[in-house]
Amino acid sequence: MDELFQRDKHATRRPLAMRPARQAGDSLRQARHSLLEDKFDGPAILAICLFFSALIEWAHELLHFPPQHGLLTLLTIAATLWTGYRFISLRPLMRNMALGIEGEVLVGQNLDQRKSAEQFVIHDVPTTHGNIDHVVIGPTGVFAVETKFWSKPASGPCNIAVQPDGALVKSGVAVGRGPVDQAVNGARWLSGFYKDRGFGALFVQPIVVFPGWYIDHFDDKHCPAWVVNLPGLLPSIDKRRPPTLGSAEVRGLTAALVEYVRGVTEPIAKSA
Repeated sequence: MDELFQRDKHATRRPLAMRPARQAGDSLRQARHSLLEDKFDGPAILAICLFFSALIEWAHELLHFPPQHGLLTLLTIAATLWTGYRFISLRPLMRNMALGIEGEVLVGQNLDQRKSAEQFVIHDVPTTHGNIDHVVIGPTGVFAVETKFWSKPASGPCNIAVQPDGALVKSGVAVGRGPVDQAVNGARWLSGFYKDRGFGALFVQPIVVFPGWYIDHFDDKHCPAWVVNLPGLLPSIDKRRPPTLGSAEVRGLTAALVEYVRGVTEPIAKSA
């Protein structure tokens, strides 16, 4: 579209140079859309093409043209079965992505309630390894928040236990430390981002939030990341550390990150 504008003798440009900030769940929405394009659209188009090819060959048969319906019918059946298999196999991943989007929006809206002149929230920050779901910048520090909107069991306990090394146990089943590592990697990237832009060594606190889950009490002083549920997210940010950043520093950190996020135009896949 911009090229068309440039070729027009009455050339125009965007009313504003800056682009809207990314919203919570953008990376998952983009990844979900790409999933359909990359994994499903191709087989579906192939099946449709072969279906009509077979239809034409049957018309040839009825009109006494040299028949090719046997081969094309077999190809059509194979392509249809392949397409059906791909669709069935992708459905769970698509459901998980839809659930993840809902969780990120939910946590984002919760954080947005605390937006003020002293505390800022930036959603869906692209990084070299994926994205940070939410970044909170305020007087109490900088926080990299990772959302995990996990499905709960139909019955039984719905709790998450946190081991000292960050490994998680969900309803009695060990699930490893993947979510904690993801949050830690996001916080580490953000700390490096600020260092590269002249803000010095800045500690970024990683947080993993599990909406709807009960988090067993644990010693967060020795855990690589804070692990909280949705009701515990804002109190963790507001009360668990004394003010460490001045107003000018908060605004500078926010402006630098917003400028970076608005400059990202390519979609970045959500990390596992």
